[in-house]
Amino acid sequence: MLKLLEAVGFFLYLILLLYMGAYISRNKLGNKSHTVFGYLAFILAMADSVYFIPRLYGLLTDGLEENLRILGWGRIGQMLIMTLFFLVLSDLIKTRFSTKRKLPMDKLLYGLMIFRAVIGLFPQNQWFLLEPDGTFAFLRFIPLVIYVLLLSITLMAHSMKKGDSNIILFTILMIIQLLLVEYPIWGAEKLWITYMMAAGRGLIFLSMIFIGYLEVRKENELSRY
Repeated sequence: MLKLLEAVGFFLYLILLLYMGAYISRNKLGNKSHTVFGYLAFILAMADSVYFIPRLYGLLTDGLEENLRILGWGRIGQMLIMTLFFLVLSDLIKTRFSTKRKLPMDKLLYGLMIFRAVIGLFPQNQWFLLEPDGTFAFLRFIPLVIYVLLLSITLMAHSMKKGDSNIILFTILMIIQLLLVEYPIWGAEKLWITYMMAAGRGLIFLSMIFIGYLEVRKENELSRY
């Protein structure tokens, strides 16, 4: 039953992401920040597909233990593509608030994400085991925390100055999802807790993209008058 629920939940999540991403991309009316929301939706869909499709294949055939090789490559792919997702998030500041590039800050942000990607490629991550190493999950988590906090402070400062309530909400959601991206670090032993954390992560990501989707819908409705 859980296997079926996981499969149905994933495909609903994927369909919603692709629908919102496609709608945003087709109807953005030249708004560059909405272009970023479209990219984020497609990157999320790709990242989670790379991991969940091999996982579902294992669950629905002869078990995860017999498919650890493909599952491990899926985990690595998800980690790398999610690193790209967070890098693209930094473009939201520049496009939304028309800010100039700050080379030292850009170098720091890119450096943090490159460090996360490099750490994630070490064999000590044990991606090809049933349960990857929690210590290296924590090491991947550290640069991500610094990156998201720096990004959040900048987004909050600009959005509060401009009175942009949507980006304030987006920033709050981004901080909350930080707790769920590397959920193995919490060492949850019960399966239902892991499922709840994964579901919470998916709902938060959908909510982040939904903010851009609603903005595009509203912009298109206003353009009719």
